Amino acid sequence: MVWAETMTVNRPSRHVMEKLGTTLARSIPTPDDMTAVEGSEHGGVRYETTKERWERRQP
Repeated sequence: MVWAETMTVNRPSRHVMEKLGTTLARSIPTPDDMTAVEGSEHGGVRYETTKERWERRQP
């Protein structure tokens, strides 16, 4: 499994994850140490892909 997490409001990071071939898997809660960051009230997101799909991706 290849996975990455970021804040829901971080569109540039989400775009990179999508370009790398991962897909949105689920929403995640905001870690306690990130609650002071603007947009933290929206939580985060986790993107994932399988090993097989990662190995098949086009560069």
